[in-house]
Amino acid sequence: TFIEFDTDTITFDTAGSERLRIDSNGHVTIGIAANTVTSGYLQIPRYSADSNAIELHSLRNDVAPADLAFYKSRSTSYGSYTAAQSGDTIMSIGSYVDNGSAYALRGVYQSYLSGTGVDYAWKTSTSTESMRLTNAGRLGIGTDNPSGKLEVKSAGATAVFDSGAASDGRLEFEYNSSRVGLLAYHSDRLEIQT
Repeated sequence: TFIEFDTDTITFDTAGSERLRIDSNGHVTIGIAANTVTSGYLQIPRYSADSNAIELHSLRNDVAPADLAFYKSRSTSYGSYTAAQSGDTIMSIGSYVDNGSAYALRGVYQSYLSGTGVDYAWKTSTSTESMRLTNAGRLGIGTDNPSGKLEVKSAGATAVFDSGAASDGRLEFEYNSSRVGLLAYHSDRLEIQT
């Protein structure tokens, strides 16, 4: 076990293998010799199925979770404060896959400051927003500004309900946990009840 100080690089070795490296740009890699794949400040590759790359555990004797927190400020220096503005992205988690020559973006999950609350959005690989949950509790599919509890916009079929049965399926409407309406299909007819 030893720590090595090369030109602008610090490495940590155990059992004859490099375990951690801090390069001249402040990038940290754990488990590999150099970060040559991405420009991220922390890279933790996983080469086998023996464990997770990152695990967070809560060992408190209460309901507190294992926290992963994201912070957003418009300040340009750490330790000072400049208020974030509505529309600012607070958190972004990207999903990338190897396409044979490079890593390609396939989807993004983001949170945005919306007034005094937070909106959540799911995007496709082209950064086109597919779905948004607003801080008012509204879900938009195909729209980033839903006007009701659920709004679906689509050039094709807006919604498809498939019961998995060839002869019967239903869509029920409830008020205060009591059924007030029913739309059902059978093999030979469509039924509407109120």
